[in-house]
Amino acid sequence: QIYRDPNNMIEYSKNNLFLSDLNNEFISGKVNNSYIERMKKLDVMVLIKFTDDKIIIPNESEHFGYVDSKGNVLKLNETDIYLQDKIGLKYLMENDRIILEEIKGDYLEYSFDDVERLILPHLK
Repeated sequence: QIYRDPNNMIEYSKNNLFLSDLNNEFISGKVNNSYIERMKKLDVMVLIKFTDDKIIIPNESEHFGYVDSKGNVLKLNETDIYLQDKIGLKYLMENDRIILEEIKGDYLEYSFDDVERLILPHLK
């Protein structure tokens, strides 16, 4: 349920149990404003991309990037979800509340040192 087919957004929107909903990506244009408002309440969002990820493809999606219908890998600030601020990511970025980090390694290969360095400093 995490696959987003850029060439078949109608099926994705109709059949995905949660991802299209959470990302406000409904073909109908429906928007759940409570998702946007909740996201805007975050003090900080730390997104970690694993540079050698073989599970999440493209690994840019770990930073809310994705592949468009032409096969181009888009970074966060190039996506519709960001440009149209469908869930509040643009708001968070413009207010310096998104931190994009990378860990060298495969999917979820991280150490306690990585947690101490990348996450713990942002917890209050």
